[in-house]
Amino acid sequence: EGGLGRREGAFAHLRVGVHLSIRVPVQRRLLGSKRPETLAELADRHFGKALRAFDELREEREVAVCHFHMADLALQEQRIAGAPPLPKARLVSALRHARRSVEYWEREGALQYAKDFISSHIRVARLIECPPRSSAISEALEHLGGAEVKLLELAKSSASGGVAAETKELFTTKPTGEKVAVAAFRREMSRACQSGLRQGEDVERLKTLYRRVL
Repeated sequence: EGGLGRREGAFAHLRVGVHLSIRVPVQRRLLGSKRPETLAELADRHFGKALRAFDELREEREVAVCHFHMADLALQEQRIAGAPPLPKARLVSALRHARRSVEYWEREGALQYAKDFISSHIRVARLIECPPRSSAISEALEHLGGAEVKLLELAKSSASGGVAAETKELFTTKPTGEKVAVAAFRREMSRACQSGLRQGEDVERLKTLYRRVL
């Protein structure tokens, strides 16, 4: 009974954290509240409580979900108008959360949890892209490309019928049935290429990559 109550409490903290997180780009603090914390700080606190509780309960899947949302929270903060670059310590922490989430989905089965695997890798790539350095977008593209190759290899090596219908829809497939790309990764790579071109980063190389992505 105690464990059940702690689990329900952990889910409550997680839900509150998500609710606050999605408001971060457009709302700084709770309306009508005298609390000094920003929405991002409150969301991070709730995610932290959920993470600790699920870890104590040995709920590995929910721990991975918490890591995902804690990484995404940093990206939500970057969507605030006029937001400065993430401090190095904040970026390192967010990347650690994103990679912990990736590790779980890879360990449990990237094909079985393909949507979670893809979403977590995209968060890693976006965080890699955050620092204002010349190689950031290239490194993000390299990460996405590596994740795509890994998922394609797993799909190709899977026994016939071993890939669920909803997972098959995530791939771009030739008329022969060969899976040649992961649509979500290609969309993200396209977005990153366009961002790099707008910034004037390694233009010729990005143009070549962009044509390959398309």
